[in-house]
Amino acid sequence: MDSKTIIYKDPSLDKLVETEVINGKCKLQWKVDWAMRWMSFDVDYEMCGKDLTESVDLGSKICRALNKKPPTNLIYEMFLDEKGEKISKSVGNGISVDEWLRYASPESLALYMFQKPKSAKKLHFDVIPKTVDDYLSHYNSYSSLDKNKQYDNPIWHIHSGKPKEFKSEINFNTLTNLVNVSNSNDKKVIWSFINKYDDQINSGKNPEFDRLIDFALNYYEDFILPKKKFLDVDSSNKEVFIDIINVLENEVTEKSSSEDIQTLLYDIGKKHEFENLKDFFKLVYQVMLGQEQGPRLGSFFKLFGLRETIDYIKKLIDNQNLSFIEHDVQDHIEIENKVDYVLHFASAASPKAYTEHPVNTLKAGSIGTLNTLGLAKKHNSEYLLASTSEVYGDPLISPQNEEYWGNVNPNGERSMYDEAKRFAEAAVATYSRSYDIKA
Repeated sequence: MDSKTIIYKDPSLDKLVETEVINGKCKLQWKVDWAMRWMSFDVDYEMCGKDLTESVDLGSKICRALNKKPPTNLIYEMFLDEKGEKISKSVGNGISVDEWLRYASPESLALYMFQKPKSAKKLHFDVIPKTVDDYLSHYNSYSSLDKNKQYDNPIWHIHSGKPKEFKSEINFNTLTNLVNVSNSNDKKVIWSFINKYDDQINSGKNPEFDRLIDFALNYYEDFILPKKKFLDVDSSNKEVFIDIINVLENEVTEKSSSEDIQTLLYDIGKKHEFENLKDFFKLVYQVMLGQEQGPRLGSFFKLFGLRETIDYIKKLIDNQNLSFIEHDVQDHIEIENKVDYVLHFASAASPKAYTEHPVNTLKAGSIGTLNTLGLAKKHNSEYLLASTSEVYGDPLISPQNEEYWGNVNPNGERSMYDEAKRFAEAAVATYSRSYDIKA
């Protein structure tokens, strides 16, 4: 042992050979190698999944046999997908760190890892909004805690004992719904609504909140928008929304609190004899947001603005004459009635969706764009294409301006989305120049 060599019989030479076990001249079986690394690098703490429990036990025995102290060990449970099944790289049912960071901050990921490390955790995209809101909740409460209690708050640990001041009633869920009803992916527009609600919040003093808006825009585009299914205002529910307008116009003022508005909304639900008031709020969410669940409406109406909320509901009532045609943009479309505007939003938007449907994603961005441009050309319609920052690929500058062309990989695993959108932008620009389409 002291010579740091071993002697073995080389079958090709049929003789004994002595060689060092250091300086890279010996490869250990991995379980033994793990223990050797602990000792060589003075590792004093090691986390691992429960499937490596036996390997940890063996490595610890090796350390003790060589008079070394094994590292303190924490065994964590498995990560599970939305179906409760073990996440597997080969199956592809997990989330990468980069994917998480498109929709939420590193600090929110730290919170996810911080909580209950010894319990099995579900890890899928729907987990992200709740984790972000849990993080914001802990952050909001931190400054009001006694000094000794602050050590129990995960925020203290995530920010290495030096968290910045942070207070906001607006959470991630509320922001994604604000993006929805504002009908805008323009960050400045979202800030304008926020500043009407609270003029003390701004991007300069609240960079973390500014980042939160970016994350909300990304999450909305990739996960919420593709699942939207709006319920129409019709004869069966029109009076409910007329009553909401009347209450907001006649009984609510700018000085009314969120709770005051919420109470008045409860009264409307009772007036229309909903057996369960949850069904009343579900109706409002389906009509206004295109989803069955949503934010607390009193707070949300104040954030969006009372006048804006009233106008938005009136538009929904006025749109009763709107007709819906289900059509695949990959197929040619003929509409005889005058078309004033063509808005091309058809495309898989989330990484999961477009990697599962790569060919259809390509066709929606190419053939679908040409078909909708043809419709705009026929009717001399104004045209709007929903593009994406993914056209820049892996950008070398940030933020990107309109003069930047990008750093793209046309053969990447996600190129079907990036390149389809790049083609779509080229097609719109070409049609606009060639046929004077206002786009």
